[in-house]
Amino acid sequence: HQALLDHPARDSHDLSALRLVVTGAAVVPLRLVERLRGELRIATVLTAYGLSEASGIVTMCRRGDAPQTVATTSGRAIPGTEVRVLAGPGEPGEIQVRGFNVMSGYFEDPETTAATIAPDGWLRTGDVGVLDQAGNLRI
Repeated sequence: HQALLDHPARDSHDLSALRLVVTGAAVVPLRLVERLRGELRIATVLTAYGLSEASGIVTMCRRGDAPQTVATTSGRAIPGTEVRVLAGPGEPGEIQVRGFNVMSGYFEDPETTAATIAPDGWLRTGDVGVLDQAGNLRI
């Protein structure tokens, strides 16, 4: 996204078809969100978090979220999905996911499946994050 914004010939191209930008699982500079919205007039700039074991997206910012939220979090759990962090409130810990999108297991590997998915369906991602009071995930 930064390369597009800084491209010397950017203004000589019709970029009006660009309506949505999604970044993944990383904090993005607030200035980048502001530039995408301001200079390129992209109204919807979102961040998301996901992994293959959960069929892609687990959390995502929503349209209308403040630029600061988009820049510093990966948003809230998508509908039908639960996210928890094994730590105290506001503290970093392992991200766990449960929902319709979580795999049933690794192909022909019951040992790894048992180590990864708890009996109650929580997927142990091994990723570290923090949930804020609004349910937004910070990686």
